Amino acid sequence: MKRILIACLCLLLMSGCTTTKTKKKSVAQSTKDTNSSQNVKVEEKSSAKTIKVKIGSQVFKMTLEDNESTQSLLSLLPLELSMASLNNNEYYAELDNSLNAHDQSVTIKAGDVMLYKGNVLVIFYKDVKTSYKYTKLGHIDGDALADALKKADGEATLSL
Repeated sequence: MKRILIACLCLLLMSGCTTTKTKKKSVAQSTKDTNSSQNVKVEEKSSAKTIKVKIGSQVFKMTLEDNESTQSLLSLLPLELSMASLNNNEYYAELDNSLNAHDQSVTIKAGDVMLYKGNVLVIFYKDVKTSYKYTKLGHIDGDALADALKKADGEATLSL
């Protein structure tokens, strides 16, 4: 009788060990899957060629430049901006974080999105000749950009 009880006890202990291993594998796999999906999101952000710019109810596509500044910008998305009008040709917003900037003399066309002094994001809705230096972040296509900015009073959201 003792032998039967000992055999049953051993079987019970062994089956308990097997369940623990399965749980550990399951937790490890779950952690691996979570890390993998987070890596995919980071890769999506860092390899994005375009982002969405929602101004009021309109959504525009912004084609990004390939530079360190846009990589820094992508890390901040989604980003809600309250922009102010300036010189009847642009809307701008100060960013909470400075981005990598490589300011240089540029030609500004309507739809250009620029970075000024590392922490000011500017959306131009008219062509501009300027002596100021900017880092180009991208370009927004669309004739309705100026009207959308004015109607939304400069409220914009940038997202993937």
